[in-house]
Amino acid sequence: MEFNFTFRNVEEMEQQIQVLDTAEIRPITVNGRQIDPYVAIWNTSKDILEMVVLKKDSYLIQHKDAFKPFVKAIKEKGLNVFGNVKNYGGEVIVEALFDDLYVEDDAGSKIHLGVRLTNTYNDRYPMFKGEAFGFRHACNNGMALGQVMMSRFYGKHIKLSDLQKRLLEFITQVFNNAKFLTDNIEKAKKEIIPSEKDAREIFYGEFYSKRLAEKFMEFVELENMTRYTLYNAVTEYATKKARDERQRELLQAGAQRILVTPVRLLRRSAWEEKKKNVA
Repeated sequence: MEFNFTFRNVEEMEQQIQVLDTAEIRPITVNGRQIDPYVAIWNTSKDILEMVVLKKDSYLIQHKDAFKPFVKAIKEKGLNVFGNVKNYGGEVIVEALFDDLYVEDDAGSKIHLGVRLTNTYNDRYPMFKGEAFGFRHACNNGMALGQVMMSRFYGKHIKLSDLQKRLLEFITQVFNNAKFLTDNIEKAKKEIIPSEKDAREIFYGEFYSKRLAEKFMEFVELENMTRYTLYNAVTEYATKKARDERQRELLQAGAQRILVTPVRLLRRSAWEEKKKNVA
């Protein structure tokens, strides 16, 4: 899957948010008797069950309401955004990049920065979470950056007024912490990966899968390999080849570890090829 923008400004994003699925809390009954302490979260747009949760965890914020504080916050700050709204019914992800916030690597590649916000009511409980996010134009890669830029938050659904306050603080944090990305990129570019074998063993050690390690290697430029080369290979695979959002999120988390961890501390697993049967 390529990274294709679905909105080019805050007005287009707002329009897409208005038509997202809605849900409601329903009691669970068996033979006419209500089952406590659980309730159902029912997607009323699709008329399907999203999840069953404890009643104490069932405070629910509709998708369109959950993202309104973000729209209000960026309007208050006079910002404009472009990016994607990914609608999966019970889960909605907004990847919003700020027009005026970007860094460049030494190759002149522009990396736009922003946020990745998720509202979900098909996980453990209704939840809203956010983390710093980036988009590298040279290779069309999305970049989860919550760990790299120390900018992320998550939690159960809370009052909308509390959410708007947290989002304002979060946006400010993303702008203030952009330097952490450039610092980590510069360090990663200075650390050489000496061989293709070492690259494979790092991928295998970090992701516990030879299959994934082989897939990542297809995106690695073998000349002048650095830790940043490995990071870009994982983010490119995550952006274009991940089977779903869950895998994409896990791969991006592993990529961030590569970007912030010195080569000597990255996990490695020995790459032992199967012996051919010559009998």
